[in-house]
Amino acid sequence: MPDIPMFSGKRVVIIDDSATTRLHLRKIVESLGATVTESEDPIEGLASINEKSPDLVTLDMQMPYMDGKTMLHYLRLKRQNPVPVIVCTSMNDTSLLVDLAKLKISDFLLKPFDTNVARKKIAEALSRS
Repeated sequence: MPDIPMFSGKRVVIIDDSATTRLHLRKIVESLGATVTESEDPIEGLASINEKSPDLVTLDMQMPYMDGKTMLHYLRLKRQNPVPVIVCTSMNDTSLLVDLAKLKISDFLLKPFDTNVARKKIAEALSRS
């Protein structure tokens, strides 16, 4: 596996209602040297984004209270400095991915995702932030 740079000082907010997915992503992000804040719902996630000013957000698409697409709309319309977002979804829907691309996502991960693929995509997004 090629060397992936370390990202000490970078902050990532993980927003996913699945504890298993949050744990998996946390291990990946921490292995890259970045710090993690987890949120299990989008309302809490928005507060974390506003408080932490992260370098990257991983965002689940299917959550209670607010779906990921609505949250992404909010992030793109309300924030002066758009935060990079990697969308995590189990929906392999081409039209959804096209819509998300229009909202300028950094990348996406299809669940269940491969650890090495996720690590590479997160590292690439952090290197651009």
